[in-house]
Amino acid sequence: MIGQMIELTRLKSSVNGNPRYVAKIIDINGDITKIRTAPDCSLGYSIGNYEGKFIEYETRMLRNYLTFTSIKKHSGNVLDEWAKYREYINSEFNSLSECEVYKIQVIADVGKTKFINVSRSQLTRVRDILANA
Repeated sequence: MIGQMIELTRLKSSVNGNPRYVAKIIDINGDITKIRTAPDCSLGYSIGNYEGKFIEYETRMLRNYLTFTSIKKHSGNVLDEWAKYREYINSEFNSLSECEVYKIQVIADVGKTKFINVSRSQLTRVRDILANA
């Protein structure tokens, strides 16, 4: 997966005294995911090098937490990928039929979903925000 590490927080050290972290990653869809380093893993020493950068990473579930298995600097052109994302957002919004009110789904957190009604002008503003994020 590809994303940008937007926040890095130190956790309590492992029982062996090794550093542990939780990172917030924003992906190309705008979704934010929290991922931890495994206890006694060498990533605990190098993860700080990736804060604020675009990364390629792999994860697994460990003790009910999403945990990094690998991290490396993203080698592709992130701007091209964001341009493709903006194109996708615009095409999705342009394919909507003309209505006065739209129902959209908002996911605030895992398992917390709400549907809200928005006007055409509000929906246009949401598209502009997503396409220019």
